[in-house]
Amino acid sequence: LTREAEKASDERSKAFRALIALVRTLVAHETTLLRSEGGVALLAELLDPDEDPRTREKAANFITSMACNGESLKKEDVKKFAVIVAPLLVSAGEQNVQYREVMASCALELARLARTSCPPALAEAAEARLEAAKASVQKEEGDNGQEEDALQECLAVLSKEEEVAEASAETSAEAAALPAEAE
Repeated sequence: LTREAEKASDERSKAFRALIALVRTLVAHETTLLRSEGGVALLAELLDPDEDPRTREKAANFITSMACNGESLKKEDVKKFAVIVAPLLVSAGEQNVQYREVMASCALELARLARTSCPPALAEAAEARLEAAKASVQKEEGDNGQEEDALQECLAVLSKEEEVAEASAETSAEAAALPAEAE
């Protein structure tokens, strides 16, 4: 029903909410949805910018939940979702506080689950959104900084990979500079 309903329709949103209510936190059911029932493609569709923002939020929330459990999503799923979530982060300022917090949390949990699978665009988007959030003079009611905290943590998680790569390169360079031991 979720696939058959018109994009951005109330019927589609309600059908998706019912589906998620049946499978959320049941790893075997989440996995079946993702692997056997085309759930990855469905979630990608539901994150489309032309979809209803509440449905995008619900899809991102479900992805966040699966990333937190660490069992349902594969690295290739993380990569696909990170590519889709990145531009949604940039445009999140147009939405309400809860939407922005969910998108930031989704980016964070994807990075935590498989930071090496996340494209540079996710860090760039998180940084751009963080700058925009900090520049916002007037905070919306209910904005307690959760979005900014999640974005900062996301950037910290993603930058760990750069730090590891830099440290590895330094170690390799140092090892190459050492004289060869006599045999």
